Amino acid sequence: MLCIYCRERQGDAREHPLPQSLGGFLNYEPLRDRICQPCNEEISKVEQEFARLSPEAVLRSTKWVKRGGRKPREHRSSFEPQEIGGKHIWFHARDPESRYDLLWQPDTIPGSVKPLSQFVILDEEHNQIGLVPVPADIRTGRELAKLFKGHKVKFPVARVYLKAATGHEDRIKAMLADWGRTVELTRGKPGPVPGPQIFRVEVTLAYFRALAKIGFHYVLTHIPTIGGSEPEFRALREFVRHGTGEAKQFLHRLDKTPTHKRSPWSRSYRPRDAGKRDRQHAFLHRLRS
Repeated sequence: MLCIYCRERQGDAREHPLPQSLGGFLNYEPLRDRICQPCNEEISKVEQEFARLSPEAVLRSTKWVKRGGRKPREHRSSFEPQEIGGKHIWFHARDPESRYDLLWQPDTIPGSVKPLSQFVILDEEHNQIGLVPVPADIRTGRELAKLFKGHKVKFPVARVYLKAATGHEDRIKAMLADWGRTVELTRGKPGPVPGPQIFRVEVTLAYFRALAKIGFHYVLTHIPTIGGSEPEFRALREFVRHGTGEAKQFLHRLDKTPTHKRSPWSRSYRPRDAGKRDRQHAFLHRLRS
């Protein structure tokens, strides 16, 4: 069978409809014989944003969900910026020690969190007026100065409170020395989850493409009579692969938790006395309407 996306190569890849970043699933069925390996690798890139920068990423990280699959991957925190201007999840909570609003990330131990390396900008009365998280990949005083400029910090600064994550102390001291600045450093310590907490994350089109891909491939896995290359799915395939179109064409927001009442779609998903072809036609008819 040709790949449902490119229609050029054989669909010989083994694809995971439910991303492994969500954890392992019992009786999990991969999608087979529908997608070629190059298209599979191309589409899997949108799932990286779903795994790192999304509401689901917040739940996965704060609930300490372990990634499924056997291959270990390099851990890069979704809550810590990796470079200047890099996107990340903002996890705000009050620091029990300083009483300032700091940024945090889940620790390796469930129920425990640790602060990021960050500069808290204060006025003369010690009131917090800014927050500058330190990216993991910067090393020089010039980069540190660029970081402050990017956060629109105006000099001279009245006061600064510096919290350094465990293991980052020497790196931050070296950057400050290279910049010609002296700031007293407080070492961050892991501890119980402070409260209340506020999470902020900016999602992009890649996130919605990943959601559409998950739903589409899940249907293809569990309704084998639908091939995925049908004309009714053309717009959906283009959205998943290239981002063509708008998310609202394929995704709908739910303002409340779905109930377990029988839905009008249930005939298309549940085995009935009618043949498989009838169920396929019913499903495609609903797509057309």
